This record gives sequence, structure tokens and C-alpha cells, in this order.
Amino acid sequence: MAQVARRKPRKIPRQPRSRATVDAILEAGARILERDGYERANVNRIAALAGVSVGSLYQYFPTKEALLAAVARRLGEQMLAEFGQDLGDLAFVPLAQGIEGIVAKAMASFRVRPRLRQVLRDEAPELRAGSDARDFDALLADAIVLYLETKRAEVRPQNLRLAVGILMVSVEAIADAFAGDPTVDQEELAREAAVLVARFLCA
Repeated sequence: MAQVARRKPRKIPRQPRSRATVDAILEAGARILERDGYERANVNRIAALAGVSVGSLYQYFPTKEALLAAVARRLGEQMLAEFGQDLGDLAFVPLAQGIEGIVAKAMASFRVRPRLRQVLRDEAPELRAGSDARDFDALLADAIVLYLETKRAEVRPQNLRLAVGILMVSVEAIADAFAGDPTVDQEELAREAAVLVARFLCA
């Protein structure tokens, strides 16, 4: 219980100026995590990069864990926003086309600050597990399972939850392996990954 309390924000910003301050703090926290990793991230460096005093930072985040848990939540929100753009349109297209669209959206979401995601996943997984918001992976899995339920007669695996888990690990690994590679066309990569997914899923 004490560990969860350490990840709670102290207060929620209400006014535009306070929201701007929190935005600056969260962006600074994200940049330091990306650059230096979890262990070297501390509130003094984050406050300095954000251009605020440590006292101002502590008004909103009582601990380093609370601040970086908020960074993790924001990343999840950004990834979900990327994945969710025009997602509803895929419910009305053939399964093969829907799979291609979902894979493209998933890979685009995994390209949102991949270094930050890697640090949070590998160096501080407890921040995501203990956050108030549901983890991005769980929400993404729910969305894909719901979609596949509408195409049940065309889908091979009986255990959709397991199948989606396997696919998410695979697609994320593909996205990570080619992230930032200027020789790879990301749209082509998504199309080829969709072929793998379709062969696994389709009856």
C-alpha cells in the first residue's frame, strides 16, 4: 500500500498555468529517462530541465516514483491516441484489410517514444503496474480481442486472449528491431508484419 501511495500525484493541476507547469515537468522527466535511464533520473535534474524549482515540482509530485509514474501514464495515453485514430472504421472492412490496419496502427503506437517505453518496461516496470490508469498493453489487447470477436467465424485460434498476447509481443519486437532504421520503409514493414499476423490468425 505504501508503494502505491508513493506513486500518487500530490494534487491535480486545474488552472492553465499550473497545467503548463506539470506538462513541462512531465516532458522533462520523459527526456531524462530517455537520455539517462531510470536510476540517474532525479527530481533536481528534472526540475532544472523543466525550468521550475524543486519546490514547485513537489507541489504536484511528492516523490520521484509519483512523477515517473505520471510520465508512464502519459506515454500510455499518447500511444492509445495514436492507435485509436479512425480505429472504428476497421470494423466494417474484410478481415485481411482489418488486420493490416490494426498492425499498422499498433506499430505506429510502438514508435511513439520507443526509448522511453524501453526504459519504463525494462528498468521500472513497477511504475506501469502500479499506475492508476490501465496499462497501454492491456487496453490495446482488449481492443484487438473485441475486434476479433466480431470476426469469430474467420479466425483460427480459439483462445483469442492468448493469440493476441502472442501477436502483441511479436509486433512490438518487430517495431523495436527496426525503429529508427532509415533504410526501412515503415509502411512496408507494417504490411509485411500484417502478412505474418494474418497467417497466424486466419482460419
